Amino acid sequence: MSAEPRAKGGHWAGQGLRYFVSGAAQFALDWALFAALHAATGASVLPNVAGRVSGALLGFAINSRWTFGGAPAWHGPRLRRFVAFWLLQTTASTLLVWAAARGLPAGWVYAAKPAIEVVLAGVGFLVWRGWIRHAR
Repeated sequence: MSAEPRAKGGHWAGQGLRYFVSGAAQFALDWALFAALHAATGASVLPNVAGRVSGALLGFAINSRWTFGGAPAWHGPRLRRFVAFWLLQTTASTLLVWAAARGLPAGWVYAAKPAIEVVLAGVGFLVWRGWIRHAR
């Protein structure tokens, strides 16, 4: 059996590993941009959205092509589902990061954001695998 059908066929373990690797790249970009903008401005909402936008653009391309197989669909149902889910995740992330910035001691938002994003990534894997990638 060639690797191509296996990648597109979608074994949970292989997809999970690829999702984790692509998520690490997304998160590194997201967190770095968030941290730089938060440190420069003291704001939490816009830096979080900016970080998530940068990570989303990278993640959609990587997950469409490498994690779940196939060429990125920058149009049509897959993109619409991705955008709808991304908006929900970004809203949840931004509200939680905002609450952490207000409720935790100074500087703890930098630790809270990774915890928030890890939980959202777990949900995201299931949504990508079960809903976004199957859009035709």
